[in-house]
Amino acid sequence: MKKNFSVLEQVLKEEGISTSKLLKNFGEIVGLKDKPLALWSKLSEDWVHPKGIVKRIVDHVVEKSDLPPYALVIPMNYTENDIDSLDELSRRVSDFRELLRVAMEEYKKNIPDC
Repeated sequence: MKKNFSVLEQVLKEEGISTSKLLKNFGEIVGLKDKPLALWSKLSEDWVHPKGIVKRIVDHVVEKSDLPPYALVIPMNYTENDIDSLDELSRRVSDFRELLRVAMEEYKKNIPDC
């Protein structure tokens, strides 16, 4: 059993709510439906969990015959082989910005004097 929880994970566990359920509810509250959950699923699967990161590195090596910059701890210059990864990162950042914008608008609606 996992012993190291973030504060959010700890609270969710105590309340009996999964991250997926929280994000689904959040999406409904702010009018984004399943967008927050879909973004979390993509980020979690491909960029957060070690299995996803290793898979991305292996796939990159197989497809492009070199290592992506994020595979190494030392800084590297990006090459044309990294365009796909950078495009995906750009899409995820854009998705997150939209979620944050909508969430902040909802927050401001519910706070007096905003």
